[in-house]
Amino acid sequence: MNFILIILGLLFIYLSFLIKKLKPKEIMERNPIMDFENIISEKLYYEENKLALKEIKETLMEILDRIENVELSLISLGEEIENLKKDEIKEEKTTIEDAKAVETNEMNGKDINDKIYEMTLAGLTVDEISSKLNLGKGEVLLRLGLMKARK
Repeated sequence: MNFILIILGLLFIYLSFLIKKLKPKEIMERNPIMDFENIISEKLYYEENKLALKEIKETLMEILDRIENVELSLISLGEEIENLKKDEIKEEKTTIEDAKAVETNEMNGKDINDKIYEMTLAGLTVDEISSKLNLGKGEVLLRLGLMKARK
């Protein structure tokens, strides 16, 4: 056991001697001013990169906001287009119904004109014709006047 302790002691002495020899060279090789300048330049580089990254982050946030606004605009435009299409379809249906109603009114108008003409030939007065057809006297007189003007 004593032998092991002696060997360990000698080993520690040898290691300390080697460390003592190497340390002065490292200290002499190292320049504290250069180390300080390197540390400061690394710190400045880090700060510059940090500022650049912050600016990039802000720019990205602005771009994301703009993209979100564009998406919302596109959604609202799509809804407006759908509403316009629906309105256009309703207008087409209304136009078709109006055209049918005009045709019906024209046919009814011709029928009414024919009835008025037949009733006048039968000798009925304007008052009697207007009460039977539920028309005003003025309308009956107008239709009679137009029929006379055609002939």
